[in-house]
Amino acid sequence: VLVCAAFYLPLVGRGFTSEDFLLLRLLDEAPPWTDLSGLLTRPWLGVESVGFYRPVAWLLFGVEEAVFGTWSPGYNLVHLAIHLWSVTRIFEIVRLVCHRAEGEVGSERWWHVEAPALGAALCFGLYPLHPNAVSWAASYANLFGSAFVLTGLWLFISADERRSLSRYLGSFVCTLLALGSYESSVLVPVLVVLLEVFVLRSPPRRIAAVMAIGATVLAVYFLVRRAVVGATVGGYVGAMDVFFGPPGALLNQVGRALSLFLWPRYDAPISSASGWFCLAALGLIVLVASVVFLRSPGWRFEAALILFSGAFVVGAMAPFSFGLVWPGEGRYFYLSAAGFAIGFGALVRLASRLSG
Repeated sequence: VLVCAAFYLPLVGRGFTSEDFLLLRLLDEAPPWTDLSGLLTRPWLGVESVGFYRPVAWLLFGVEEAVFGTWSPGYNLVHLAIHLWSVTRIFEIVRLVCHRAEGEVGSERWWHVEAPALGAALCFGLYPLHPNAVSWAASYANLFGSAFVLTGLWLFISADERRSLSRYLGSFVCTLLALGSYESSVLVPVLVVLLEVFVLRSPPRRIAAVMAIGATVLAVYFLVRRAVVGATVGGYVGAMDVFFGPPGALLNQVGRALSLFLWPRYDAPISSASGWFCLAALGLIVLVASVVFLRSPGWRFEAALILFSGAFVVGAMAPFSFGLVWPGEGRYFYLSAAGFAIGFGALVRLASRLSG
């Protein structure tokens, strides 16, 4: 946390930019709590063409505006604190699943548990495009939604370990708050199922129950979105068109997005060849991890965590970053970086086990 804070503190004094001014003016003129029914039953800012449904994030941003007004360091400090909280959730998620893989309390070697967790937390905390999400006030939805996602996953894993009903309920509430904050949060029920199947390896009856609950939550969310904004999923108009076009075009878009995510660069266009190379590399990683998961019980956990990480990274890119992400849009990789960090933690654990 201290290392990440040291990198971000110089940005605390950063002023407002771009749509910050418009959003703050709108909040000052019409605080969201003055029309809570409209907040829940109308699209974000009443703009149907945008297709956002973010009542929770908009309400929280309104609270910030009421407290800080036009004092930008206040927003930056709060958003930095939220980012650092998310960093600690990454640490706890990786630590908990590694501890579970090691067995009973006190039996594990710390470098098989703490080192992967620390590596994952630093990887997420210092991802190079994160300042766009952390120190730009208008990125509030990405930051709030991702914090709810990671908190919900942490609560779910810890509830499973402690058999805590209150933590299960907390995880459920965080999922609802995430869905009301950011569109990519629809990934949460899928991630929970993947955790149950691959990482936690729960019994079939429990997996079926988790799938049923997740499917119900998503069905209700999709129906609400359909009624409010006229679209089941997605954000900007046309953001989901790639899913209904030629499969090759979708795959190449995903590959190019992965290329930019792994190596953020803007001095030259991202070529199709680069996209296909990244997609092929991802396919090879998935293939090898799948074989290890099925054939090598001793390394099954690390393979499962890598598979989970790959699904997290790609899934969190939809619907915003399957297209090319420009320097001012690094926030669209924020949640994907959390998935990548978990995979990085798996690699650190793999290296620590191989070295003894």
